[in-house]
Amino acid sequence: MSDVALNLSAREETGKGAARQLRAKGMTPGIIYGVGGEVMVSVSAKDLKKLLTNREKARSVITVAIGDSERKVLLKELTIHPLSDKLLHLDLWEVDLGKKIKAKVELRFTGVAVGVKDQGGSLLVARNNVKLKCLPEDLPPYLEAPVTDMNAGDVLSMKDLPVDDRYEIQDDPELTVVAVSAPKEEKKEEDSEGGALAVPE
Repeated sequence: MSDVALNLSAREETGKGAARQLRAKGMTPGIIYGVGGEVMVSVSAKDLKKLLTNREKARSVITVAIGDSERKVLLKELTIHPLSDKLLHLDLWEVDLGKKIKAKVELRFTGVAVGVKDQGGSLLVARNNVKLKCLPEDLPPYLEAPVTDMNAGDVLSMKDLPVDDRYEIQDDPELTVVAVSAPKEEKKEEDSEGGALAVPE
């Protein structure tokens, strides 16, 4: 038997009242979309929280079981109460392991830019995710964007991100991901000359 990450229960009741009753029993309502059609489900909130503690696993393809049936899914969306942090709803996306998908993954900026550390600049993050096209099991939980060698005034674009044979970046290659601003002293000098300060795009 495969490594099942979550055991789900099929449900027929819909609406806010039914969802509240499930949550009162320690369950989180959800739905599966994708190749097998829509299926209304519920899952133990405790089990879901346990999965979410492993961020890399939660952002990869996982196996879920509904009775004797197993499905390969990605976590598409999770609704959390803004005050209590209670898990309100779960959206899962069933995938065909043999067909490529398009999905956004987190960008993680690694290192400390020279322009920040030694030159007095600031790191300006324009985008914190990137859209990839790949087979479901090749989808990385995140993509690293190294900034260590960036000087003040440098710009890192989508085309500068690390490449891999397993995926294709779908975003415009010229889109700015992150930039290092000029030192504060230079900014003041530009302001005094009446020049407009432009953030790279």
